Amino acid sequence: MEGYFKVPNKILDSLELNGSDKLVYMVLSRYSNNKTKRCFPSVTTISKKARLSRRTTCRSLANLEQLNLIKIEREHGSVNHYQLGQ
Repeated sequence: MEGYFKVPNKILDSLELNGSDKLVYMVLSRYSNNKTKRCFPSVTTISKKARLSRRTTCRSLANLEQLNLIKIEREHGSVNHYQLGQ
């Protein structure tokens, strides 16, 4: 069975986001719960799915958080939790 996920138009249309930022947001969207908009993929998983380096992925996550498009709940010694904005 094929699946799908939604990405808000404001993400794709944003002039503040570069291509890497948009790819990272799309990966987070793919893994997020449809109701809660929360997910917890590892940075390694995000990097692999987006086909980006770890460093570029971390920069994009920081940029998305700075623009209040995601909230990162950092877990010491564990995988981060991500909350996608509405």
